[in-house]
Order: sequence, then structure tokens, then C-alpha cells
Amino acid sequence: MDFKEIIASRRSIRKYKPENPPEEWVEELVDCARQAPSPSNRQPVGIVKIESEERKNALHEAMVKGRDELLDACEKQGNKKMKNRINVYYRYADFMFSAPWLFLLGTVSSKPGFAEHLKQAGLTEDGNQEQAPDDITVGLYLGNMLSKAAELGLGTCVLTAPMKFIPNISEILGLSDMQPKCFLTAGYPDEDPKMPTRKPVEEILERI
Repeated sequence: MDFKEIIASRRSIRKYKPENPPEEWVEELVDCARQAPSPSNRQPVGIVKIESEERKNALHEAMVKGRDELLDACEKQGNKKMKNRINVYYRYADFMFSAPWLFLLGTVSSKPGFAEHLKQAGLTEDGNQEQAPDDITVGLYLGNMLSKAAELGLGTCVLTAPMKFIPNISEILGLSDMQPKCFLTAGYPDEDPKMPTRKPVEEILERI
């Protein structure tokens, strides 16, 4: 397949075959991820492959607890619609603990970028603007990983809902220098979902 066919074939996969892909493919995915551009070549992204069943179980327990706390809050509000939405997002995320591979991507400390330099010079007040380009870089890393995985015949799924269910991910995983942004599952797909509807080019592209 050419590149356009590879990215068009990718789907969000939540059902995987039990066998693990070759372990050397992990480094293939990360090697592709690290080729992504970043502001001032700061490379502010870390990738963790979560293999410990103990830590997966701890994450799972925390996610159940987080879901239950949100459901209790909805119950007190009488917000049935939000309660249903929470349950749906939980069901869409719970599979990640049984996926062959589970990664966490996040931002890590790196040398100061443009926003921080402006703040240090007293030209702006907010150095937190650094986070926006760092988050974009996480997305670029993900794009490379997803494309390489599709080329290898792997299914993947990016998950951000668990970040709302589990507020203390770094603590559970013992990560002192990472701000978690998303989980990523990967493995041999055991489903073939239809292509979701995409906006047409003319709806996205504007010429001014």
C-alpha cells in the first residue's frame, strides 16, 4: 500500500487477537514516533509501555473508582444523561487493560521553548503557553506511531477518556517527570470496523 492507503486503512480497534506482535516492533513504532518535528527540536514527549500486570490492575481499580465517583456526583445532580455518557465512555475504554500492548504518552521536562523565553525576559506573563505546542507534538508522535502500526498490520486505538477517570496516573505508574496525555493500545485486530464518516476536503479547507 502507498502512504495514503495506509492512513485510510487505519481504524480504532478495541478487539484484539490474544497473541502479541513481535517485541522488536515496539522499537519500530517508537523509532518512527521520534522522527516527528517539535518546536526548537525540544522533543518533549515520553512513551511508556505498560507491561506490569500489577500496575495495570492498579490503573483499572483507579478507573473503576473514578467512574463510580463521577456516577455518584451525577446521581446527586439527577443528571441521567451525563450518567449514561459516563458509562458509555467507560465501556469504550475498559478494553485497554486486555489489549496486547498498552502505551502511555505524555509530555516531559525539556529545555525552555519560545513561550518560556518570552516569560523569562518579562515580555509576557504566561509561560504555560508552552503546553499547547507540546501537546501538538504528542499528536505528531501519535500520528507516526499509528501510521507505522497500520503498515505492520496492527490495530490501534488512542484513548483520552481514562485521563478523566484516573487523575493520579503518574503516581500509580511511578512517573515523576511526565504529564500523561493519552493511552494507546496496539495488537493484531480481531474486528474490521467500517470506515467512519469523514468531513469532505472542501468542508475543511478554506482559502482566504
